[in-house]
Amino acid sequence: MSKLPSLSIIEEPDFKKASRLEKLSLVLREPDLEPLLTNQEWEHWQKVQQVFALCFKQFDQPKAIRVIRAQIPGAERYEVAKRLYDDMCEVYGPIQRRNKDMARAILVQRLWSLGVRLEQAGKLVEAAEVYEKAGKFEALDKNDPLEFDPADVELPVPLITNDPRYANAETIESEEVEPDGEDAETDIFSQ
Repeated sequence: MSKLPSLSIIEEPDFKKASRLEKLSLVLREPDLEPLLTNQEWEHWQKVQQVFALCFKQFDQPKAIRVIRAQIPGAERYEVAKRLYDDMCEVYGPIQRRNKDMARAILVQRLWSLGVRLEQAGKLVEAAEVYEKAGKFEALDKNDPLEFDPADVELPVPLITNDPRYANAETIESEEVEPDGEDAETDIFSQ
């Protein structure tokens, strides 16, 4: 029976040389590496997972650290709770930024809904103010530099020629050609 090649992103000796946070990041991406963690690293990994589960919905770091200190055994001291929070952010990514983006999206949705209710109630001035605030949160009042402008597009001028080199659509450097000659190029717009 043939052995299939390993699909692991890292070899065992390299995994053992990695730092604790690198190991936890690798275990997150490849759970099959979890048995290679030492007992102390495995316990820390379990706490980091608990911290992520607790702090996923928290919007600010101080509140998250208070929750960690209250809920995670062994993390009653601020320094331990802060280290767990920092490790969780390092392994799982910047949760605070994602949560701020989510909070902004929820706020904008509520503003749009409030605007619709005000508009339906006939309070058009108040609805316009709410719509304006919602638009500012979504940056609709600013020009997008990546926006497509059809006026900026320049189309190439098509050339008609009987030169066989152009039949294969190869890139040919332009040559100065006599207009009366056999290889004359004709601009279709000048006819």
